Amino acid sequence: MLHLLKIDGAHVATPLLAAIDLIKNGARHSVPTDFLRRTSKWHQHLKMQQPSDQRLWEVAVLFHLRDAFRSGDIWLAQSKRYGDLKQVLVPATTAAANARLAVPLDPEQWLADRHAQMEIGLEKLSKAAKRGTIPGGAIEDGVLQLSRLPTQNPNGAADLLFDLYKRVPDTRITDIMLLVDDATGFTDAFTHLRTGAPPKDRIGLLNVLLSEGLNLGLSKMAKASNSHGFWELMRISRWHIESEA
Repeated sequence: MLHLLKIDGAHVATPLLAAIDLIKNGARHSVPTDFLRRTSKWHQHLKMQQPSDQRLWEVAVLFHLRDAFRSGDIWLAQSKRYGDLKQVLVPATTAAANARLAVPLDPEQWLADRHAQMEIGLEKLSKAAKRGTIPGGAIEDGVLQLSRLPTQNPNGAADLLFDLYKRVPDTRITDIMLLVDDATGFTDAFTHLRTGAPPKDRIGLLNVLLSEGLNLGLSKMAKASNSHGFWELMRISRWHIESEA
């Protein structure tokens, strides 16, 4: 499989890329571990590996390859999910033409401005410390102590909040999402991966989206739903939610 992937990466991933090349070659080789972190538990596992058996080392490489794809240290050419993160950055020429930028394009200019503001702020803090007039704090034994700001709620705020909650009708979140879908048609974007047809089961699709957004999982969502079982949600997720790498 690795032979079919055009893998590239940042400089920090060079040791991992070298380990991947060793696996691609297929010949007997040493098992470098410089792609592992110093505190990685894989060091202990690999010490227990037989010298003639490299399978555990290959598993460690693949695990780190997965993590590198997720972090963006390694990317695949022409991939949507695991492509080079630089491809989503705004070109410098486009950014320069945008007059609404809140920061200058030159990082040195921005750092110099931040440094000047920090110097002014530290000078004000030094004068306030000498006078003992630091707002909401003081320096004791060389340590800056800040007092917690008191909570100030207007009178009657709690009663108003409870009254507002009573006025809000009990509504299913899927009903709200259906209203949003009627106005925007966002569910039409989740087309079938093979046929390209829009989803027919909108309630099931919304349940899957909720389970993903809440990090609930399809199993728990199926238990909480009175309209769809696990395998129905799994089918919708597989054909309408998951995107190709």
